[in-house]
Amino acid sequence: MQLGDDENIAIPGNGCASVPLPSPTISTTASRVRGRLIEACEMMVNSGKACLASESCLGLDMTIPTEPIGSIPRPQRVITAFEQYERGSLSREEFESICSEAVRETIEKFEATGSPVITDGEQTKPSFATYPIDGLSNLNPDGVKIQFADGHVRQLPKLSSGPFRYKTYASSYLKAAKKFTRIPIKQAVISPSALSLLYPSDGIPNYPQEKFLEDLVKESATDIRGCLDNGAHCVQIDFTEGRLAVKLDPSGQLLSSFIALINRVLDQFSQEERKRIGVHTCPRRRSRFDAQRRR
Repeated sequence: MQLGDDENIAIPGNGCASVPLPSPTISTTASRVRGRLIEACEMMVNSGKACLASESCLGLDMTIPTEPIGSIPRPQRVITAFEQYERGSLSREEFESICSEAVRETIEKFEATGSPVITDGEQTKPSFATYPIDGLSNLNPDGVKIQFADGHVRQLPKLSSGPFRYKTYASSYLKAAKKFTRIPIKQAVISPSALSLLYPSDGIPNYPQEKFLEDLVKESATDIRGCLDNGAHCVQIDFTEGRLAVKLDPSGQLLSSFIALINRVLDQFSQEERKRIGVHTCPRRRSRFDAQRRR
């Protein structure tokens, strides 16, 4: 659960009411939360809206589940290694060694924080958004441009032919990270709605958009399932384009289509499996992308 600016918490009792709690930084002490809950219960009892739950119930130790979102800024040596590898001036063996060491260091520092769930910091992904398609031959560089508030622009590639398939699945990053820790790992995956922007507005001969979306849903579900099957504590769907959709289309139709596409993917999983799948909407986009410097 991620608490926002006035998140609600249910109060035990014969009825159920919601009371706004202050947004915590990292944690909120049990005594502070308990005090607010008791005050709220007393207010509702006095107004006749609820019966006061026993203090013994409210006095239980309370913890607020927290977990890292995913990205950790890369050290300069990793950024340089990506640039050198793309230019061909660094061997694959040297590149993988540098990346593996960065993952090990990130996990080691995560463990030192005492966090019950950690990530690999996305140290080795070529991009948090395009890792599944990096290296595909059926892409052109002139895709959708995304303008950010700080002035920088991200441009996605454009699919040139079908069928659409992932080249890399997120489970490969999970497997690499698990070599360095026994602490539960959360794995981030890109949303199908983000990758839906790869399809060109003028279409692709002999590959209609609906067929593309069918392939995309299948590949996205495979990406998530691979992480669950390989022991991810949970899987985070990065839905960073959700807020962008509202800016591009204030009517909300684009956002609704994005949500519908994500739900098509989630429909591939059981109710029990969906308990381990979450969605990250990335409201503070600038800091997220600053942490994701790639090239």
